[in-house]
Amino acid sequence: MFPKEFIVEDGHVYYRKKPLYKQPLFWTTIAGGVVSLILGVLLFLTILGIASSSDFSSYVDESYDNRTSDVFSEKEIDQEVSLENGLKLTVQSIDLDEKAELVNSYYDTALVVKIQVKNPTKRVLYFDERSSIVLGTQDSDSEEIDSVYPLDDLTYDANLKKKVAPEEAVTYTLFYGVDDSPNYRLIYEENMWNFQQAEKL
Repeated sequence: MFPKEFIVEDGHVYYRKKPLYKQPLFWTTIAGGVVSLILGVLLFLTILGIASSSDFSSYVDESYDNRTSDVFSEKEIDQEVSLENGLKLTVQSIDLDEKAELVNSYYDTALVVKIQVKNPTKRVLYFDERSSIVLGTQDSDSEEIDSVYPLDDLTYDANLKKKVAPEEAVTYTLFYGVDDSPNYRLIYEENMWNFQQAEKL
């Protein structure tokens, strides 16, 4: 015979307290915790795998190779180009700097890119410096990529503006850690700029 769920004593009703393991909230809390733990571990392993993957360079190579050379439009220094969001971008200079103290100590030399971004619209626009990438190639006509150089965190030593106000022009200095390559190719959206070391000799 099961014990009564409640007891009446002196006109008062007292309910029996269920053991913790018989309460629904106990099991839903346990189940939720286990699911959260499993998902957290899976997410951590996924992020760790992507971050440490040596396939990043080959992924960029493949993405770049899948886009024919006709897709990219070669630009000159000081030539203004229109970006997809309405900003106007001008690469003012590209130079090598062996004295720059890069955050990524793997590289000894920095490719320093100075650009100006203008907002000709009447609304605030965002500039995404991380949309740029530098590739190492044998020459300016080569479609074969030797190296991929991401943006170095030295770029953020200066106060980098993300929002460009209407009619405002902002100058940025971007740093890329590079090794020795005959030609460097800066890519931003559909635009590319080539820089050959021989040009500075």
